[in-house]
Amino acid sequence: MKVKKVLRLGLSALVIGIGLTGLNTFTNAKTQKGNALSSYRVANYRTVNNKNYTRGRYTYKQTPAYQNNVFQSTPDTLKGVKGNGKTNFVTEYFLPVSYHKSGDFGNPQSVAMVNNYAYIMYTKHGGSNQGFVVRYDLAKLNALGANKSGTMNILRQASWNQVSNRLSKSDKNVLNAIKVGPTQYVGHGQSMAYNSKNKQMWFVLKTGINASIERINLKTLKPYHRINFKLSSTVPMGENLTFDKRGNAYFYSYASGGWAPKKSVKLYKGKITNNSVHFKLVMQGIRHAPGAIAQSIDYNPKNDNLYLISDGGVTRFPVKKLGHLSTKNVRTVITNQSREFEGLAFNKKGQGFLLVNKGPELMKMTNSNF
Repeated sequence: MKVKKVLRLGLSALVIGIGLTGLNTFTNAKTQKGNALSSYRVANYRTVNNKNYTRGRYTYKQTPAYQNNVFQSTPDTLKGVKGNGKTNFVTEYFLPVSYHKSGDFGNPQSVAMVNNYAYIMYTKHGGSNQGFVVRYDLAKLNALGANKSGTMNILRQASWNQVSNRLSKSDKNVLNAIKVGPTQYVGHGQSMAYNSKNKQMWFVLKTGINASIERINLKTLKPYHRINFKLSSTVPMGENLTFDKRGNAYFYSYASGGWAPKKSVKLYKGKITNNSVHFKLVMQGIRHAPGAIAQSIDYNPKNDNLYLISDGGVTRFPVKKLGHLSTKNVRTVITNQSREFEGLAFNKKGQGFLLVNKGPELMKMTNSNF
C-alpha cells in the first residue's frame, strides 16, 4: 500500500493511548454555586462598527503541495490579500500526520507556547471527544533542522518511520523532542490556553449552559483538576479561551441577534483560579468578525493585543482599549487559501505561530503587529 494512501486512511478506527468512554475522573473536581457571569444591562451594550472584511464559510481544501507529497521539505505560504492589516504566514514546522497509527495526528485543535515548547491539543478524529496533548521541544527541533527549508520533512518522516517500525538514529533524535500525553476526554479541544501569570494551562472541556474547564499538568500532559460552573441560565460558555499577561481570561462568541447585532462578536473577560470561574461581558462588541467560524482567541504579550481567529482570517485589537474601541483600533487580515485555521500562539518575543490543517503545520506570522 502506498504511503500517501495509508496516511489518508479513515480516522474513526484509530487508537492512541488508552481511551476513556466518559468524563475524566478527579477527586478534586469542584462544582461552583451560582452564576459565574456578572449581570449587565443590555441597554448599555454597544458595538464598534469596524469595516466588514468577513470571509464567508468555505469547504476546507488541502494545499496542492501536501497532496503531491506528504513529506514536504519546503515551506508553504498563506498570503494576506484583503483587510486593513498586512501579514503573510510561512511554514515554520510541518507537523506529524502519524505517530502510532496512520493519520492519528491529523486533527490538531489548539496550540499554546510556553518557553521553548509548543503544546498542541489533538482530538482523535473529527467529532471525537477523545484527545491528547503533544509537547514539541522547539529548541531541539530547530537544532535538528525541522524549521529549515530542505529538512522540514523530518518531523513527518520520523513519525511515519515509527509507525513503519524502521527508525534511524536521526529519527529517534527527532522523536525525543516530542512528548505525547495520554488519551483523555477533551471535548472539542480547541480552547487550550496558558496563563503566564500563574503558570497554569486550562481548556474548556464542556461548553453550553452547564460548562466545565480542566487544568492540564504541564509535565504529564494529563488533565487533573476540573471546575463545573454555569455562566447564567441564558449564556453558554464559549469554545475558545486565552489569558493576558496580567492573568485575565477571555473568550468570545458570535451573537445570534436580538440586542446584539447578528454575527457580531461578544467578548467576555474574567478570572479562572483553582477554585472558581468568573466572567463579565465587555460592554462593547465588534460588529464584523474575520470569518464565519469562530476558531480561537489568542493574546500577544509583546503588543498587548487580543487576536480573533476564524477560518481564513485574523482580527486584532489592543486590550487597553477594550470597551471603548474605535474603528482604527480593529485590524483584520484575510488570507488566500481554504485551509482550516485552528489557533494562534505567541512566544515571549511576540512572534506569532498559526496552527492550520490540511495538512497540519505551524506557520510563522511575517508581521505579528499587522
